[in-house]
Amino acid sequence: MKVIGAAYKQKMPGAQVLGGYSEGLFFSEKHKGAHNEAFFKSLDEALIDEMISAADGALKAVALAPEKANGVKMTQYLSKHGVRVMLGHCDADFAQTNAALAHGACGGVHVFNGMRGIHHREPGCAGALLLDSQALVEVIADGIHLHPAILQLIYRLKGQQKMALISDCINAGGLKDGEYQLGEMPIVVKGGVAKTHSGSLAGSTLTLEKAVKNLAELANIPLLEAINMASLVPATYLNMDKELGSIEVGKIAHFSLLDDAFKVQHANLFAKQIF
Repeated sequence: MKVIGAAYKQKMPGAQVLGGYSEGLFFSEKHKGAHNEAFFKSLDEALIDEMISAADGALKAVALAPEKANGVKMTQYLSKHGVRVMLGHCDADFAQTNAALAHGACGGVHVFNGMRGIHHREPGCAGALLLDSQALVEVIADGIHLHPAILQLIYRLKGQQKMALISDCINAGGLKDGEYQLGEMPIVVKGGVAKTHSGSLAGSTLTLEKAVKNLAELANIPLLEAINMASLVPATYLNMDKELGSIEVGKIAHFSLLDDAFKVQHANLFAKQIF
């Protein structure tokens, strides 16, 4: 948190650190994914205070499992301190998820992945997130984490305003197949798919321009809306849409150029460099 806080304030050149997103401390073992349960913590006010203090204004979001002890209480506490709460890597049922959403939670971590899914007698965490009109859902559109039909289902229920693309990309992104370390955990990348030795998905090797392409081609989502899901929607979530997220007079002109095949031709260009 201290390192993120320092990078956030330094405003270094290139890709900007827009804040910190804590994903990994407050999860349930049942849906831990590639997270090491040895590092899981209880939801504790003192620890939350320590994280907020160390980040020095940079902590923007914390992900947690709402069914954990103090889940709703700490959701309220984080929200009161201006930190957004996302729900995921959890076994929360429909009622538990709705309780957290009613007390300040903003949405769901890579929806359907790492959470209780939809059953016709128990809509689960995924069902609650999809039915809440205000909840943002993160989507990993790599064609592996979510079937194209599920991408279309999410889109029909959430629309373009509450569906945000994330990469969930790990350190193997852009590299060849092979063996890598995700923290202390050994993983194997085969065919671009990252998995733990036990067979669980371990993040992805996806990049966002490919995610946009996949939404348009696999789920038949309008291209402009898919682009917004990778730019304007997350900027709005961070309350930074007045300065980032779209090309508009008065905003920071920070964008990349892609060709018709979605290949990046120039990255992180400021308008003054090309006009």
